[in-house]
Amino acid sequence: MKSILLRTSIALILALVALVGVWGLLGLVGLSQAQGSAPEVVALANQILYVDHDAPGPAHDGLSWTTAYTQLQTALALAIPGDEIWVAEGVYTPTATFQLKNGVALYGGFVATETLRTQRDWQTHVTVLSGDLDGDDATDPHGVVTTTANIVGANAWNVVTGGGVTESAVLDGFVVTAGQATGDGGGMYNVLSDPMLTNVTFSGNSASGSGGGMYNVLSDPTLTDVTFSGNYAIGGGGMFNDDSNPMLTDVTFSSNSADYGGGMYNVRSDPTLTDVTFSSNSATSDGGGMFNAVSDPTLTDVTFSGNSADYCGGGMYNEESAPTLTNVTFSSNSTTYGGYRYGGGGMYNEESAPTLTDVTFSSNFAGDFGGGMYNDNSDPTLTNVTFSGNSAADYGGGMYNFVLSDPMLTNVTFSGNYASSGGGMCNEQSDPTLTNVTFSGNSAADYGGGMYNLGSRPTLTNCILWGNTAGTSGPQIRNLGSTPAIAYSDVQDSGGSGTGWDSSLGTDGGHNIDADPLFVRNPDPGDGDWTTLDDNDYGDLRLQFGSPAIDAGDDSAVSGLATDLAGNPRIIGPHVDMGAYEALMPVYLPLVLRNY
Repeated sequence: MKSILLRTSIALILALVALVGVWGLLGLVGLSQAQGSAPEVVALANQILYVDHDAPGPAHDGLSWTTAYTQLQTALALAIPGDEIWVAEGVYTPTATFQLKNGVALYGGFVATETLRTQRDWQTHVTVLSGDLDGDDATDPHGVVTTTANIVGANAWNVVTGGGVTESAVLDGFVVTAGQATGDGGGMYNVLSDPMLTNVTFSGNSASGSGGGMYNVLSDPTLTDVTFSGNYAIGGGGMFNDDSNPMLTDVTFSSNSADYGGGMYNVRSDPTLTDVTFSSNSATSDGGGMFNAVSDPTLTDVTFSGNSADYCGGGMYNEESAPTLTNVTFSSNSTTYGGYRYGGGGMYNEESAPTLTDVTFSSNFAGDFGGGMYNDNSDPTLTNVTFSGNSAADYGGGMYNFVLSDPMLTNVTFSGNYASSGGGMCNEQSDPTLTNVTFSGNSAADYGGGMYNLGSRPTLTNCILWGNTAGTSGPQIRNLGSTPAIAYSDVQDSGGSGTGWDSSLGTDGGHNIDADPLFVRNPDPGDGDWTTLDDNDYGDLRLQFGSPAIDAGDDSAVSGLATDLAGNPRIIGPHVDMGAYEALMPVYLPLVLRNY
């Protein structure tokens, strides 16, 4: 009997649903509440909630484009895990902030006719989350603030907030703009949050503290195809990370500014960056592109171009940090002021030990020291690295090593770099180790066209110093209170090992030569001006067949080293070659005649 009654009850419920519909049933449920109690809101999981500020209505239940909610805030309040929120193009402002939710995915870029998410186009149908609550900021035609100078009055402090969400919270296809934090995180504020962001632009957000575009504390967000542009903060104009390890892929930091870390500021953080670009970011103090403090970020296929800092680290500033860089380029970054110990146009290291592999420093400038790289009590490791066309107003056009800086350089070239002294490299109370390093076409107005040493003891093995120039003395090497140890190297005008060795260059460790290395093409500015160079001026420092540097190096110095600077086997032939490149022997194929 109980079973029959149960089945009858279920049948009646199903009939009632068919008669009045789901929403009618929900209305009946609401009417059955006890007097004085509010109707319970019942939401359906895994549904799409539509948002369009121009939805015609008249009803706005969020179940279709016609009846879409006109405010994103409404959809967020009602969404439950498993829901998607589709937002049509236009400008949407929060009551305070757009709070993400676990399991809820927000998608922008719709024209409000789509039936499939794949039909949207976020680039054409710009969907804006704006902190411009009173609508008085100066914007582009889409309602986007492109620079913080265009913010008028008081805006929302944090346009978007993570608020403890996991990676199940998704933000995809939006422009986040006009946040104005009295504190941190103008565009987005994350604490204990790991949201997923894709196809998002942070533009024209500011913070009086840190993280103009995004602020992360104890947070590991994942960013793909994200742009930070025109944001400002005291620390980290684009992004600030504190005890956070975000993962960035295909991300751009452009024209952001800060006192420290114009593009990104990391403290006790180890973000992972792949295919990321830092361009035209600026810092009024240090770290135009990136500032690292006690942080070990990993960078792969990253470019730093046209970034600037007033004091140190135009491209990157490292303090007690050990970043790992692979396939990274520093180009046309700069430091401005010519003050005491300022510099590091490309990179500045203080008590740091970065690892660089397949990295290029080109056309960077320092107003004082270290056009390409400045090391202060730092021991970076450089393998397969190129310094070309960098310049410094004072010392170390390519690299400047200051007090207890002992970098290790392997398969490295210095070409076309310029400084007052130490055109290629300047060492002051530092003992770098150089293996298979080539210096050519570097110049100094005064001393040490290739290398200038002050109270230092560098070690050079399998190196080439040829064709460098200096206005006063020491075209290849100039020493002041210094004694480099040189072995298995080709040094111009050294006399070679033996009785003819010029001891002013350093200690003769044996097997040194003094003979034209026969580069494929010597560095040559053509007009004689080494201060203004292009790619053609740096020469081609590979060795021609017949070079005296071929098979003339010390094999033990390259034990465990697989390739040369070009990626060819490090030893081709009976012995390792001097310089950064192994010579490739010509191969003559037999002529085969065929009879037809």
